[in-house]
Amino acid sequence: MLGRATVASLDALQTMAKTVLAKATRARNPTVHDVQGHLAEWKALYDVLDTIQDPVAFHAHAIALEDAYSCDASTINFAARVHQLHPMAFAQDTAMRRPPTSLQSTLSRCPHCGASIAPTTVFRLHLQQALTVCHACHGRFDYDTYKLAAYIDAHPFCAVSTTVVVDTPSLPRDGSWDTFLTLQAAAIRATGPSQDAYNGAQMIQRRHMLASIRRSLNPALSLDLVHGIFRQLRFLETIGSAYDYWNDAAVLTASIERYERFMALTSPMPLVPTVDIDLVWHAHLTQPEHYARYCYRVRGAVLDHNDSKRSLLQSLERTRALWQHAFNEPYTKLSSMTAVGTPVTEMPPSRWGTVLVPYNTTALVNRILLSTAPTRKPQPSMDGTSGDHYLCDSSWPYYYQRRTTTEESEDASNSGSDGCSGD
Repeated sequence: MLGRATVASLDALQTMAKTVLAKATRARNPTVHDVQGHLAEWKALYDVLDTIQDPVAFHAHAIALEDAYSCDASTINFAARVHQLHPMAFAQDTAMRRPPTSLQSTLSRCPHCGASIAPTTVFRLHLQQALTVCHACHGRFDYDTYKLAAYIDAHPFCAVSTTVVVDTPSLPRDGSWDTFLTLQAAAIRATGPSQDAYNGAQMIQRRHMLASIRRSLNPALSLDLVHGIFRQLRFLETIGSAYDYWNDAAVLTASIERYERFMALTSPMPLVPTVDIDLVWHAHLTQPEHYARYCYRVRGAVLDHNDSKRSLLQSLERTRALWQHAFNEPYTKLSSMTAVGTPVTEMPPSRWGTVLVPYNTTALVNRILLSTAPTRKPQPSMDGTSGDHYLCDSSWPYYYQRRTTTEESEDASNSGSDGCSGD
């Protein structure tokens, strides 16, 4: 039996422990109140959207939101909320805050001469990847040209060796990366470098170029938040048009329960939420510290939120199968109603149809890789067959490519013209 002193000591320790726990910030699930507060913000933007009939005007509104948030990180608007929907990028940008250059100030000017650009033109080049000609200087440019201009500003010269430095070419009149790559390669070669020095300079520039095109035009943000706002339009209209339904406490309680189940699923591949789950997920992401602690508790790591359509479509069937196996119930309903259990991928289109053309850097990345690939001398065939050619493509290793039957027959006919017989 414990003595009085021991009991008193235990009571004191328990009291101390309770005090520490009471002061600690604990991981917690989103509450109905949390989601309702988030819903109110979405409804406010939906009401603004309902008064705008033109996607160009909404683009101008979205750029203004990005500008306000970029200039003051404490601003809470829809651009800020979209930033929080990407927890990894949000954490990185918050920890390494750089001086901002908003999209509004960048895209409203020609990258060649600085002449002002009409809002309709800004919309087309930013969201539809249109090629544009400046009314003042007649220079050609598209969205990629702004990335090229940013790269040139950040890297005004290229070190070919420890003693040779080459000025980076200016922005070409056609605004093309291909033209720029040709000019830069010629400038480096004009210094007469050794093959190793040339390859080394190209590799360094390649690294800088790829970083530039993958980075947002706003150095304070790693994401294009205006693109993010437009990606959220379908979700915004789905929620805003049925606000009373989604604001119902019973609906949200069920949605939170399904969200907790979703977060408990484990898969090495991305999973896709339904509308109700994604609504709760969005609300939780607006509380970054709580969300991080919650993820570490239930998943062991912070779960990123990917809103790209390609990722969602690829992952929906996998999520359905995992959910059915884990909880012995269907993940989604067969009804076409946009309600609890409806996949995000099956939501109705936004009022303007397909406005945003997803910005894909893959083609540009591949062109840069090919243009800056190390130059190697062709090697002889190693299997003794003269019909094989040893090739080098981009940064891939050498590989064989057998000549076609047509090419071989043409060579055979040509060789017979000298009077030699094949017999």
